[in-house]
Order: sequence, then C-alpha cells, then structure tokens
Amino acid sequence: MKILVVDDNDDITGLLKDLLQSGGYGVTTVNNGKDALNLIVNDGFDLILLDVTMPEFSGLDVVQSMKNSGDMEKNKVILFTAASISDKDIQDWVAMGVKSCLRKPFDPGMLFETISEVTMNS
Repeated sequence: MKILVVDDNDDITGLLKDLLQSGGYGVTTVNNGKDALNLIVNDGFDLILLDVTMPEFSGLDVVQSMKNSGDMEKNKVILFTAASISDKDIQDWVAMGVKSCLRKPFDPGMLFETISEVTMNS
C-alpha cells in the first residue's frame, strides 16, 4: 500500500515515515499542501495522511481542491491535527469526503487501527 504523509513539520513526517515503513507500507512524505496536490494527481496513493494546519496551503485547502477537481472521490484521506477540533468539524470534513480524523499526538496502535478501518471499509 502506498501512503502519502503531508505535514509541515519534518520531525513528524520523518517519524510517521519510519513508523509506517516498519508496518510494511510504502511511504512518500511532503511538507506542504501544494506539493501534496501535485503528487496526488501525478502519482496516486492508496491513502493520504494529511495535517490540517499548515502555513500557506492547509490540509483543508488540499481537501477543498481535491473536492473541486473530483479527486476526493478517488482518494482515501485521514486528517490529523494538534489543534482543538469539535465533533462538528469532523462531521463537516467527513461530509467533504474525509474518511477519518486523528488528534495529535496519537499512538501507533491507533494510527494502524484507523488505517486498517479506512482501507477495509472504503
């Protein structure tokens, strides 16, 4: 399975890459939303782990662009954030096509469980 990890923090993308590769996944990382969109369109991924809060072009900007272009229907997206989010926020994101949302920090078991649920049920 090919996973794209998008976060503006190199430490987080590095940690997630190591963790996911140890679980047998192929992982590509990128540190901004615009580069993520280019990769999504050109390379294709089985799953996208996307940080909500990034400067200039946020995870929500990526989701909106994907929705506008029809790419949300072709991709499985899990958002993650350290910011305070409400259940209403999550409901709104799911209505846009997001498959799940994780709050940082999350433990590895929760990450793998969420990936499994999203890839099996979609």
